[in-house]
Amino acid sequence: MSTLREGHTATLLPSGEVLVAGGLGTNYLPSAELYDPRTRSWRPVASMKKSRVGHTATLLTNGQVLVAGGFDGTSGNLLSSSEIFDPTNGTWADAGSMSTVRGQQTATLLQDSRVLIVGGDHLISQAITNVDLYDPAVGWAPAQFLNNARFRHTATLLSDGTVLVTGGSVAGKAINTVEVFSNGRWAFTNGLSTPRAGHSATLLPDGRVLVASGSTTNGQVASSEVFDPMSGSWTPAGNLHDAREDHTALLLTNGITLVIGGDYYVGGGPVMLPWAEVWEPTGGRWRQISQLNTPRIWHTATLLPDGTVLVLGGYNTQEGYLSSAEIYIDQPPPIVIGSVTSTSNAVTLGFTNLPGSVNRIVASSNLELTASQWIAIGTATEVLPGQFQFTDSVAGGSSSRFYRVRW
Repeated sequence: MSTLREGHTATLLPSGEVLVAGGLGTNYLPSAELYDPRTRSWRPVASMKKSRVGHTATLLTNGQVLVAGGFDGTSGNLLSSSEIFDPTNGTWADAGSMSTVRGQQTATLLQDSRVLIVGGDHLISQAITNVDLYDPAVGWAPAQFLNNARFRHTATLLSDGTVLVTGGSVAGKAINTVEVFSNGRWAFTNGLSTPRAGHSATLLPDGRVLVASGSTTNGQVASSEVFDPMSGSWTPAGNLHDAREDHTALLLTNGITLVIGGDYYVGGGPVMLPWAEVWEPTGGRWRQISQLNTPRIWHTATLLPDGTVLVLGGYNTQEGYLSSAEIYIDQPPPIVIGSVTSTSNAVTLGFTNLPGSVNRIVASSNLELTASQWIAIGTATEVLPGQFQFTDSVAGGSSSRFYRVRW
């Protein structure tokens, strides 16, 4: 990025570009910039009307971006104001104010195109119960208060259109309470097995929610648990290799959850984690993968259209505020098949399968296509140890064919 940033937002636009806005660097930032994954280049856009850190940014159904709240270091205050970014002309416009000032809240796009703003802090570390709804057609309106005040919590839109809010912090203590927003009202559901703040929550392909790590009153925890909306129950989901808080988590195109960065405390001081981990739904276990080039917290992680992940900015104790960016690629390099002459269109590949995992083969005759444009052709069957076979109806008529193995 052109600017050092932590506590910023990164929003994937319909164009495939990523809008980065605000944050804290050498000062509190109103500036914004766009990243183009196709050219791997940055360009500046107009600045927001306010400096913001700890704000939210939500892609609306009309392709615009709603930015709300946060801390404005210029005035020394938390904000209730919001503004809209229009990608068609690269400008910002006022979007009215929420019912109260807040930072570190959550923002969730609902199925009816409204945005639900939940909780946050009102003063430094003072959790609130306030909830607001933004309707692009009419603006802001207050909604029913939470049952529990909270910030550093999570909010997840479930498959049925309800919103699951988990954990958070109140008066310096992590809480385990969980609430569901449905038809304009809040109701408690079964609580987390472990109080958590600064944790992550990821919606899984089967509609369940994976909650991972975070901090309790006694420090960071490595445990994770899964919420089943059908039963309202929580089940253990294994321990991460490293306990952490203030990390990012997102679902990859192969159904695996990726957790990146964060920190934990040893002897009263923070240790920034370079390690990323993945949770595999088959077997329900965590696996440590490659390190980040730069340890970081308070960064952003954005899933790009080609299935890669863009990690931006943040902070670490060695370098301070960060402007660096890195890309995570979760797929192995393409396995290139040259001239295929088999009349049966049977293709045999050698690779190491992940124990207990189901592989998936995708194919293309054009190596330049993005990963999302490759065609799924089914699974491969192990015919000999380390040798997998599958049928590709196009293989026999193509002079060159390319394959990726996914899990």
